Amino acid sequence: MSLRLWRNCIAEAWINMTRNGLMSLAAVTTVAASMVTLGALYLFVRDLNQMVGKYASETMVTVFVDRKLDENASLRVKDQVETLSHVASVEYVSKQQGVKWLMERYGNRLGDLPATLRMPAQIVVKVDDAANAETVAQEARRIAGVEKVNSAAAVTSGLVTVRAAVQRGGLLAVIILGLVALLTVNNAVHLTITAREREIQIMQLVGATAWYVGTPFLLEGAIQGFLGGILALPVMALGHGWLIEYIQSRLAFIPLTDPRIGLATLGPLVLGAGMLFGVLGSYISVRRLLHVG
Repeated sequence: MSLRLWRNCIAEAWINMTRNGLMSLAAVTTVAASMVTLGALYLFVRDLNQMVGKYASETMVTVFVDRKLDENASLRVKDQVETLSHVASVEYVSKQQGVKWLMERYGNRLGDLPATLRMPAQIVVKVDDAANAETVAQEARRIAGVEKVNSAAAVTSGLVTVRAAVQRGGLLAVIILGLVALLTVNNAVHLTITAREREIQIMQLVGATAWYVGTPFLLEGAIQGFLGGILALPVMALGHGWLIEYIQSRLAFIPLTDPRIGLATLGPLVLGAGMLFGVLGSYISVRRLLHVG
């Protein structure tokens, strides 16, 4: 098809949309809802992947010493931890250093610390390999004077479980909304074809091919999908930006990337997926009603 014919098809597709304005609006908003769900899934899984990667790379085991022990006894516990297998390095954090660290990190969000607050001494263990983190944690728990042991392996395992659940649930939601979007676009294009049935018959009688007749309707679906993607992008940008700000204001230690990086990658994905939904929805009607093979 020549450039002039493509321009005519695009103009005709736009006219078709305006003729069935209400149905076209329903198709655009349904595609937008599908794309918002797809985008939210992508951004959430991306942030979860970063968190999993951070905790897996750190492979830390934190040993909390019994707060009743004095400094010398706590240091002896530290020496025992240092002799465990698979321990790459050890950092000792005294009770006073722990309180100072809390104040520096969280400041006035902690309010007035009670005078009776007794922070336990901590031993931060760097493990030689992530696979050995739980082994080190189990051995540390058997040392006398150890009150509690936290392993990054447990955190990573929990994040992996959450990520898998989010992926399954999110994909199911995207599939359901995608089918709804396909059906809505299909119905919108079906109405347009039905309304122009006599005009289409005349075009076919004078020799117009099925593809020539059907191209404006395919473009109509593509435009609806594209507009749905455009509508979804600011919703995702505002929602994701607000969520990042909310999390970091309360849980500053959680590693999250700059939201602009995710949206820059997400834009083409959302627009492309929206147009794909639109074209597929319109193709179903075009193929059925105009016998396009």
